[in-house]
Amino acid sequence: MKKKLAGILVLVMVLTVMVSTAAAFTPPGLEKKGGLPPGIQKRFLDGFLDKKQVELIGREYDEVVIKAIDRGDRRIGIEEGTAKISLLVSDKVKIYMEEKTIDFKDLQVNDMVYLKLDKDNTVTEIKVIEENKDNIRATIQGAIVRRVDIEDREIALFKDGNTVWYKIHRNATITVDGMRTRDLKDIKKDMKVDARIVDGDIQTLTAVSERKTYEGKLLLAMGGKEAFIILDINGERTIFSVLKDLNLSRVREGRQVIVEVEKDVVIRISEK
Repeated sequence: MKKKLAGILVLVMVLTVMVSTAAAFTPPGLEKKGGLPPGIQKRFLDGFLDKKQVELIGREYDEVVIKAIDRGDRRIGIEEGTAKISLLVSDKVKIYMEEKTIDFKDLQVNDMVYLKLDKDNTVTEIKVIEENKDNIRATIQGAIVRRVDIEDREIALFKDGNTVWYKIHRNATITVDGMRTRDLKDIKKDMKVDARIVDGDIQTLTAVSERKTYEGKLLLAMGGKEAFIILDINGERTIFSVLKDLNLSRVREGRQVIVEVEKDVVIRISEK
């Protein structure tokens, strides 16, 4: 009987030691953080984890490196130990670089940053501690679109007498006439463009229509040095200056016409 009791006691002690050892195991890289957060166990090292899948440890990160950026969905990817975590960036986030305010579009992969999160694990403040010096950044202002290659995501821009082709990054932020878009078809020839380029790729592009088209009834066409026309557009009379060398003899008063206007001057006119 004593031998049976002694055997049972030994078995209980062995099982206790095994359970204690299993509970104490912590995946590499998170030893100092108090163990693996809930939600990571099932998807450890399985890509970037969404904030809903992991309860982050702490609400601030200091000297963390941005490993990925999704500008469309406003997310950044960081590494926490050996886990990869995706963080949503608030629309009202405050971003600083050298004590100056910058935009989300100015952040780049491999920038070292300080992050501040709210109770929902959304990034509300970012400070760039060390900029990624490997990125070559440039800005183009007032360029004119000459051609857009939709298949290869390339655009030809004319500036200072030269036409240069640029690659448009697949995650580039594109705004056309004040509207955000992902469709390169919205970028038209002769549009005026401001672009931000990193390592040869356009990361941010803002395009504005320089030319506008109007249709209306031609009430009066007056040639000469100060040529002008008067159109009836939906019941409203509008006066346009006309390009000096534009031939107005091809259109007749009283007819419906289509005009192209650039910088408030008619550059083309034709009967409908």
